Amino acid sequence: MAKNRSTPPKEQKQKNRTTGTPHDAIFKACFGDTEIALEYILNFYPASLRKKIDLQSLKKTETSYVSARFSKSFSDVVYEAQLLSGKNANLIFLFEHKSKQPKQIHLQLLDYMLQIWEEDVKNKRKLTIVIPTIVYHGKKGWKKRNFKSYFGVLPEEMCQFVPEFDYFLTDLYSTPVQVIQDLSENFLRNLFLVLKFAWKQDAIRNYWTEIMRFNPTLTQTERFDLLFNILHQYITKVTNFSETEWTELNELLTTSRKKMKNTTYDNIVKGATDRGLQQGLQQGLQQGLQQGLQQGETKGAVKGKREGAELHKLIMTVKVILTLPQWTDQQVAAFIETTVQYVVQVRADMKADPGYVEKIRKELGLNNSQESGQ
Repeated sequence: MAKNRSTPPKEQKQKNRTTGTPHDAIFKACFGDTEIALEYILNFYPASLRKKIDLQSLKKTETSYVSARFSKSFSDVVYEAQLLSGKNANLIFLFEHKSKQPKQIHLQLLDYMLQIWEEDVKNKRKLTIVIPTIVYHGKKGWKKRNFKSYFGVLPEEMCQFVPEFDYFLTDLYSTPVQVIQDLSENFLRNLFLVLKFAWKQDAIRNYWTEIMRFNPTLTQTERFDLLFNILHQYITKVTNFSETEWTELNELLTTSRKKMKNTTYDNIVKGATDRGLQQGLQQGLQQGLQQGLQQGETKGAVKGKREGAELHKLIMTVKVILTLPQWTDQQVAAFIETTVQYVVQVRADMKADPGYVEKIRKELGLNNSQESGQ
């Protein structure tokens, strides 16, 4: 198995909110979900290609082949599958998270495929068929070209020395919104809508009700809770909506969708705020002074919100560690926007105590239904 050679993001917060880790996180979390990857294959691979793959054999691996040279542009998720012919295949989902198309994509893909074949040779396996799939969400459409075109006009005798290979492309910039909206409500449509509009905050606002439209049966699962939290986290990182704007967006949703919007974060913050406010009121009443009561209300609410934010950070850190085990401490810290030392400590606590996650739930008074936003 190849080592994860991607370089960790810088610990300092990026000035551009839409580069690097947020894109990497949401893509790996969502395409790392086998149901989402399968839905993508069923809806976007041409039938002639799809029918050659034994989809029941589809299995995600923890391998990453994105080299240090390309990690700033690409994220990858790797699936193994069997072809109906019996041959092995690697389905490579590559996400281009820059705002523009790379100049020489074939060189990057060739580097990628060579790493896979080198692993095959090293492990004395037959060479694996590689199906590179690029998902792109830049600010301009992707102009696809063949490798031969990089060399300009070539004499016919020279063309035989130029390798030819292809890749499958989903260009979300050029994909009509209706095509995405027509996908089933199994999170792929929500993901693609958000990625398509990641560079356009007004579009996220205009399509907010569509972005927040989910299959009601999904909202009762732990899977939904995790994917929704990552989706929501991503939106907050690529937009700069004010608190008033978030309130207005929530008001656009129907009652049922507002209920789904009531995330783990909302529950924790509300509960912590209430606890802090109650403590403040009790202190104020004991003092018997109106001034003390008012101060207690204010301090209690502030303390409660701060406590809620800390609890949310802890839960999200644990979830990201569990969902993206290949991530380094630096990558987790950059996504959660905390320190590397904090992530190291959480990992140590989880390793030392197998029941750590369940203990968090009990301490917070949370159960599965609350975490699902019910």
